Amino acid sequence: MIPYPARRAASALTIVLAFSLPACRDDAGPAPDKRADSVPAPTGAAPAAKPEAPAPGRTASPKTTPAPTAAKAEPTASAAAPPPAAPPDPAFDCDPLLTPADVKEACGIEVTAPPEQSPDDIGESRTCSRRWSSKEAGSLSMLVLRHGNANEAKERFTSIGSDISAMPDFKAVTGLGDMARRYAKKGASGDPIYTIEIVKGRFDVLLFNPKVTLGATTVGPVCDLDKLEKLAAKVVGRIP
Repeated sequence: MIPYPARRAASALTIVLAFSLPACRDDAGPAPDKRADSVPAPTGAAPAAKPEAPAPGRTASPKTTPAPTAAKAEPTASAAAPPPAAPPDPAFDCDPLLTPADVKEACGIEVTAPPEQSPDDIGESRTCSRRWSSKEAGSLSMLVLRHGNANEAKERFTSIGSDISAMPDFKAVTGLGDMARRYAKKGASGDPIYTIEIVKGRFDVLLFNPKVTLGATTVGPVCDLDKLEKLAAKVVGRIP
């Protein structure tokens, strides 16, 4: 017979085991398999990085690689160097082109230059003008214009040709410079201004004088159109 204290200890052990051990049932199913992603990574291996989800309301755009830019061409020595500057035009003295003695010889009229006349030669303004006058025949004027080149002078001459060809007494003059024409232009008072225009090289020359009628009195011209041609021949021969 087991003593009472020993039996009491055995009963207590039986109660403890009954609560601590799981119950064994014949109808219990197998334990569920563990998921592959719950298996811990081997020791020493870095965990796989998970893709970052885009922020709400935004869609992830694919990254684009910029196209390569073409290399800038290095300027050549000839392109970098500026063209040489053109030499300045030399001064041109207008006084020798036409003198009072020339007018006397070609037109038979003595003329003088007014004291207020400008003595300036062709410079930066590219033009010069001279005027002579007589008491009985009025005035005679000369205008000289120097263009950049001969083509410019011809283009200016021909650009207004259609308007001038409709003027009274128009005539194309041959054998005088590169181009020449003569005509009678109507002045502000309605009186004719006898004019001849010549192009030689870069120069455009106009010689002109009016015929003014005041009542029964007529003043001028110093040179009519035929005499202007003779005068123009002298001027053309002195243009370089």
